[in-house]
Amino acid sequence: MESSADFRPFGDDDNPHRDHSHDETMPLGSPSQYPSQLGRSPKSSARRDGIEKEGDEVGHYKLLTPLGTGGFGTVWLAKRMCDFEQMVAIKVVKPGMDSTSVLERFGQEMQLLALMDHPHVAKVLDAGTTPSGRPFFVMERVDGKPLTRYADEHRLTIEERLRLFLQVCEAIQYAHHKEIVHRDLKPSNILVVSDGNGGANSKVIDFGIAQALTRRMSEHTVNAESGQMVGTPEYMSPEQAEGSGEHVDGRSDVFSLGVILYELLVGVTPFDAKRLRSNGHSEIQRIIRQDEPPSPSVRFCAIHSEAAESARRIAQLRRASMSRLAGVIKGELGWIPMKAMCKEREGRYATPEALAEDVRNYLAGAAVSAVPPSHIYRLRKYARSHRGLLAMGSCLAVALLSFAMQAFLNKGTAMAYGEDSEWILNQTAANLALRPSSLEDSLRLQDEKIGELVQRQNHLRSANAEDELLLKRDTPNENTALDSRKLAIGARRNEIEKLERQLISAHARRAWFCFRLKRSDEAVHSQSLAVQLLDRILPKSRDCTPQERKSRECHEDALEGYRSHDTVDQISLRWGAGTPWVEINPLR
Repeated sequence: MESSADFRPFGDDDNPHRDHSHDETMPLGSPSQYPSQLGRSPKSSARRDGIEKEGDEVGHYKLLTPLGTGGFGTVWLAKRMCDFEQMVAIKVVKPGMDSTSVLERFGQEMQLLALMDHPHVAKVLDAGTTPSGRPFFVMERVDGKPLTRYADEHRLTIEERLRLFLQVCEAIQYAHHKEIVHRDLKPSNILVVSDGNGGANSKVIDFGIAQALTRRMSEHTVNAESGQMVGTPEYMSPEQAEGSGEHVDGRSDVFSLGVILYELLVGVTPFDAKRLRSNGHSEIQRIIRQDEPPSPSVRFCAIHSEAAESARRIAQLRRASMSRLAGVIKGELGWIPMKAMCKEREGRYATPEALAEDVRNYLAGAAVSAVPPSHIYRLRKYARSHRGLLAMGSCLAVALLSFAMQAFLNKGTAMAYGEDSEWILNQTAANLALRPSSLEDSLRLQDEKIGELVQRQNHLRSANAEDELLLKRDTPNENTALDSRKLAIGARRNEIEKLERQLISAHARRAWFCFRLKRSDEAVHSQSLAVQLLDRILPKSRDCTPQERKSRECHEDALEGYRSHDTVDQISLRWGAGTPWVEINPLR
């Protein structure tokens, strides 16, 4: 990717994290400490001419090797020498670049990073000034590779790329919750490291041109000069290309996330980088603001037409055939980045979390909101998501019809028919609904679902806790902010309750799979969790409905059955009209 220095006055390649590791870090403290820190620095061996070299000491840190130089900063790999050793990345303003605006921008990046503490955002550890008076700040060292390069080098499948992309959405959603817009999201500002367990962990870096969303944080922000196009053209939203900055908000980051997702799928950005940059400044602005990007499938077909080998290589890096990849991106998945990249902000996902939710829906086989509404599409998705239920219903209907015909022919045996029908219905439900093709795979998928639900709950609870603290600090004249926070807290509480209902079903299904695998203790544990969650939800209603009471009885009966080592048929009968294979929602 070419540098965007021509479009970003404060530098694009002062990347503080190239080839770094994710060492443990220590918190620096309140952002209010920084102004005083910038005014002093411990004894340093750096030269007074303002040019650092390898082996110099800056504050408590020894400079080892330069990692990169951008428009206004130089980044060094360094080692902490005081108290304990720690490998870090240090960003220092370059000599001759210490103008008021650059120093303000440099300080802003440090302040904004200090406000954030998230597993997928690089952390600030320390700050100070060099002997020549130039500020520096210290960040955790991240030994990672840019998102798209990591995905290609590890030949990640589309599903694996989407799960990695969800981490990035979480980080940006967190930044937005802190009222910060990144404004320069791109693969080189998202570094990925292997976690040692076969997984990967992403880190969002470089908040050098970030912008605060509210007046309350304006003391920490510096606005771009009017008319300046700040960012990287290939990933820039139309409102950023205007240069005024008036209409830039969280949806600008959503646009950039859409471009990143597009590139993860197809291997290239919507507009070719070289062709885009070969135009003049005004033409680049026009293209970004007016030209509609081609859909992922159209872009991939164009690549295939121009160079079939390149298209084949792109598919191979995703462990797919060209026809398979073309089919995937031509379907509902291709609509997701297109919605995120809508020219009008109102047409995009409102938040990174909304974008992430659609990606999760795709992975789960549920309906994707980005797809234009269609009754046939919704029906098809419902059928795909409830195959077991529909198959059971169809078989039950056939069984009922068969028995009805038999009863018509044998009127004298009506009572026997009734008894046989009940037995057949129970056996049909047990045999059809309780035989997944691979119990181990089903159990693994259920564990993943439970993990995702719990993670989303924790994220929402954390956001509510922070907003509740901010509500106590807000002044009475900030009525709009107060109302907005209260609405957000209420919406999250509703979402948490919905997730709890889904967890009840997930734990009940997990218990069933464990029971079928003869893991009785695990089955009892999982079903106990389902019952505990049910007890926590139902008291919130003034009066339990008959359906709620029936749900409680079914769950408690199933728990007793697991403890008593009942047979499969006995457990099936304990569930009554429902089975663990059907999603059980006590408050549906």
